[in-house]
Formats: sequence, C-alpha cells, structure tokens
Amino acid sequence: MLASLAAALTLVPSPVVIVSWDGAPQWVISRMVEEGKLPHVQALIDDGFMAEGLQPALPSKTAVTHAAIFTGAWGTHSGITGNSVPMLPRSEHTILESRSGFSSESLMAEPIYITAAKAGKKTVVLSATQAHPSGPHVANLEKAGVPDDQYIQWSGFESTISPPMVWTEDDFVNGKMTTKIGDTNFTFIQNGETIHIRSGSQISLVRRINPMGSVDYWSQPYPVRSDGLYANAYFRLFNIGDEWRLYSR
Repeated sequence: MLASLAAALTLVPSPVVIVSWDGAPQWVISRMVEEGKLPHVQALIDDGFMAEGLQPALPSKTAVTHAAIFTGAWGTHSGITGNSVPMLPRSEHTILESRSGFSSESLMAEPIYITAAKAGKKTVVLSATQAHPSGPHVANLEKAGVPDDQYIQWSGFESTISPPMVWTEDDFVNGKMTTKIGDTNFTFIQNGETIHIRSGSQISLVRRINPMGSVDYWSQPYPVRSDGLYANAYFRLFNIGDEWRLYSR
C-alpha cells in the first residue's frame, strides 16, 4: 500500500503554458465567462482554479505588469517602471533620453522563461515582453552552460510591414481606390455608407458608423506580406463630422 501511495505521489513532468491576455480587465472576463461567451476560459477554470483578485504593479502599464509577472519583482528591482524607462546610468543621460520598457536591455531581474531554461526545461517564448532582443538572455544562458537548443524565442512586434494608414474620400476616384499594404494589393470600392475591400479572392466590407454612435466592427483579417514577413491587416470606417476616414492597422 505504501508503494502504491508513493507511486501516486510521484510527480510526472508535464508542459506548462503561460498565456498573457493583455488589456483584459478581470470584470470584463468574469462577465463574459458568466454569459457563456468564453467556454474555453470556463474549461480552464473548471479544471483548475481562478484567483479572486490580485495586486497590480504600479503603474499598471503593459511592460511594467508583465515584468512583474515574469520576474516576481516590482519595478524598483526589475528596472521596468513604464513602457519607456530612463536610460542608465542616470548620471550619463538626460531626462529626455529613454529606452523601451519592452526591451530585454532594460530588464534588471531574471524572467521566469530564462530561469526555466537554466533549470533544464525546454523553453519556448513567443512575443513575451522583455524577451527581445535575445542577446542579453542568450549571453546569460551561455554563461550558465545551457545548451543552445534549450531556449527558443520568436517575436514579431519589432517588425513592421506597414504603419497604420488613413484614407479619405479624396483618395477615391469614381468611388474606387487601389493601393498596397506591404507587397499585398488591395482594392476599395465605396457603395454609399459601405466600403467593400478586396484582396485576391478575399472580400469583406466595413460600414460607416452612424451619427448615433452605434458600434461597427473591424473587417475580417487580411493576410499581408513583405520581404518574408507575414501579418494581418484590419480595416475600419470612422465618422469625422460629416466626413469619413478609412483606417487600417
């Protein structure tokens, strides 16, 4: 009986996945779960547990909060006190000089994904804050004697295919406009309060937001590419007084 109990208590290694849902207020998620709109989140709660609250980092910015989650340290120790942080050492820089709080070069505490790799865990990181550029982390792992294939990292936030763009009615000729986003061709056709968007065989439409301010939605995602980079473009139509603006991101 003791042998079977010991076997039952033996820890079986299993993958651990950390997913960060940025900009998702707890009260919104809880309400959507209660309304049955997030069945997969409900399944996670049913199979595990959910905290009733937490103490956010200060200020509650994306870079700051993620650094606190990944390092377990406040900004005074992690070095991440904002989405932009002062250049160090302070004595060699002015107050106008700053660096991205999302950069690994700003991080002063070790994140969990590096600690896990040092502990012999195969670690894969996708677009985590303070993971890019990888140089400081790779140097840290090399110093600790961690094999090269123990830590794998990707990040797409630092690569831009196209900046956000805005078009007005003046950009349309006889209700039609053609343009490129990256290397991908687009055709826009205005039909009253609606703009039809075509790229290849993919077609969707966006409607003008009416004067009462009802909420319209973004278009479906359109795959775009440029120089080996791939992303999705989205479109939305906004009112600006009596005029409209077509916006892409």
